[in-house]
Amino acid sequence: MVFVANFLSIVGGVIAYFVLRGSDPITARNALWLGAILAAAATVAFLAIYASYNSVVGAARERVLAGSKVIETARGPIEYTTYGQGSPVLVIHGAGGGYDQDLVTAKRFVGEGYLSIIPSRFGYLRTPIPTNGDATPAAQADNHAEPLLDALGVNNKVIVMGTSAGALSSIEFSLRYPDRTAGLILLVPGLYNPSSEDRRRTAEEAAANPMVDIITENDFAFWLFSKLLAQVW
Repeated sequence: MVFVANFLSIVGGVIAYFVLRGSDPITARNALWLGAILAAAATVAFLAIYASYNSVVGAARERVLAGSKVIETARGPIEYTTYGQGSPVLVIHGAGGGYDQDLVTAKRFVGEGYLSIIPSRFGYLRTPIPTNGDATPAAQADNHAEPLLDALGVNNKVIVMGTSAGALSSIEFSLRYPDRTAGLILLVPGLYNPSSEDRRRTAEEAAANPMVDIITENDFAFWLFSKLLAQVW
């Protein structure tokens, strides 16, 4: 974005200079200087905004890392946190974040009277994708059960709560480990599996609106867009 602004400022100044230098050399020279000044101002503004972004994201990253633990298991490292005391509840987050997303859910809907065990799913925060590449809901359910619960010494049945995209592995857990499941709670479950035609249509719509991909696939762009929306709304 800043590179486009700089390019347009400089090109505009250069074009104005060559157009006007014969008839009005003073204005032509001023136009050239104006283009350079605008480019410099855009660069300074961008650097200031990016420094603010780094500060905010760095603080958020430190806060998230400080609130969890990583347990090493035979299946690989698993990040998790706990909240409360009492009968165990396995709380599985959706697509909007790692364990930190459903720590909020546990505090709001489960409370301190239960022991909420909240892992980060495959690929989120400090829980990596398995080395064999199997990140299916079934594999994720196995990861919840044998490595995590066993390592934490949770031998009695657990209530499983799945939020949004976490519903798939929560259901798989209850199906694969009925002897370890005391109950199943699904919050706004993301269970819809689009057809190939729906996926094709979605891909075409995304190609027609590349700005959506730019915003959602780039952390800085997403942060900046959210800040701008906050000012508007």
